[in-house]
Amino acid sequence: MTDISKSTLHRIYNDDTTRIEFDTLSKLCNVLEVTPGDILKYVPDERNAGDFPEEE
Repeated sequence: MTDISKSTLHRIYNDDTTRIEFDTLSKLCNVLEVTPGDILKYVPDERNAGDFPEEE
């Protein structure tokens, strides 16, 4: 259906991944009929929190 490996889907489902390929994201969005913003959430990395200046 998506041509995405079972292991990749398993890692995504179990939040056991640190990145996602654009091709994989595109395939998921197509099958689920959503946009990336519907399925992704930005969570700042606490380890790098001081790398960016505070917004005013």
